[in-house]
Amino acid sequence: MRVADILLRNLPDRWLETLKERAARSHRSVQQELHAILAEAVGGDIDPLELADTFRRKLEGRRWTETAVADIREDRQR
Repeated sequence: MRVADILLRNLPDRWLETLKERAARSHRSVQQELHAILAEAVGGDIDPLELADTFRRKLEGRRWTETAVADIREDRQR
């Protein structure tokens, strides 16, 4: 698959600040947020392996409480 670069010029400061806020809420970089916005806009298919890898990276290094672990185990048994 060919990958292209896009350069956006003259982006209003207000838009950039909004993108930064939106990206922070989603725990993504501005570039990742723009990828998500564009994928949704053009109806791009989401690669499940890529999505899983994204979540894996987001959760990397987190420590889980015993209560959270117990809740997850209980959910899996349903």
